[in-house]
Amino acid sequence: MTNTQKARVLRRILQAGLAGVALLIIAMIVSYAQRMPPIPTEFESVPASTDPDEDTKRISVAIKERRYVEAFKLALSVNKQSQNASSSMLIAGGHSTGILGAYREDHCKAVVWYDRAARFNRALPAIYTSMHYLAGQGVKRDMEAAYFWYLRAAFLIKEYPRQQLPDLDYPRYVRGLELALEKQFPTLSDPKIRNAITEKLSNRKLEDQASPVPQSTPDIPVLGAYWGKLMYGSSGCYGPQAREFDWFDSQFRAERAGFQKFSNDFIGNAMGLNVQF
Repeated sequence: MTNTQKARVLRRILQAGLAGVALLIIAMIVSYAQRMPPIPTEFESVPASTDPDEDTKRISVAIKERRYVEAFKLALSVNKQSQNASSSMLIAGGHSTGILGAYREDHCKAVVWYDRAARFNRALPAIYTSMHYLAGQGVKRDMEAAYFWYLRAAFLIKEYPRQQLPDLDYPRYVRGLELALEKQFPTLSDPKIRNAITEKLSNRKLEDQASPVPQSTPDIPVLGAYWGKLMYGSSGCYGPQAREFDWFDSQFRAERAGFQKFSNDFIGNAMGLNVQF
């Protein structure tokens, strides 16, 4: 190959590379322009409910009619008057799904509300809180916190089954969490370490378990960090790193994509049946 031919090949490679970079930049600009807005901060300024019972019924109706933004704002109002598991869970789900796609997801706020809901002896938000700590979604990855909420969920399912939402395969969730913990934190495979952690956390009082502190630094590779800052700001409140564990990843997808079903089938029905949360 002559020098002229080599130069021509090199020039074509360079042109193809520059074209690829240009397309990537265009894609980033388009994605940034089309990104969803965050949930308006003024939603948090709603006044406290003057009639929580009536507003709870209105939440149920709004969910069944797919007026999710209205249900979210009502849940905030009810929670200001009287904190409870159902409104806290609905607020958490609203943040984790961007109120089912109407706004940008905010997992930092979601995990805070899941934690609050879990403190009302509810297994499902305890499971979601554990999953967030396990994945580093919205908070820094924390094996001890993830394991605490896993143990808490298993305890609630066993000791307070009637206080949990119906028609959920809780044993599958708990078993999945157990396998995910073992996958992500191999030290748990050591019986001595596992027994020591279990004994320590089983004796910890709920009020002594720290509330989550939302993460401020994205826990993803360098390129992903820049992309995350471009798309979501500097808070790092977006999805987890890819984990090589099918059940774990599928449950996060179900949490985001399937929250509409959760809202309709469980929150709405439970409120309609006057189940106390």
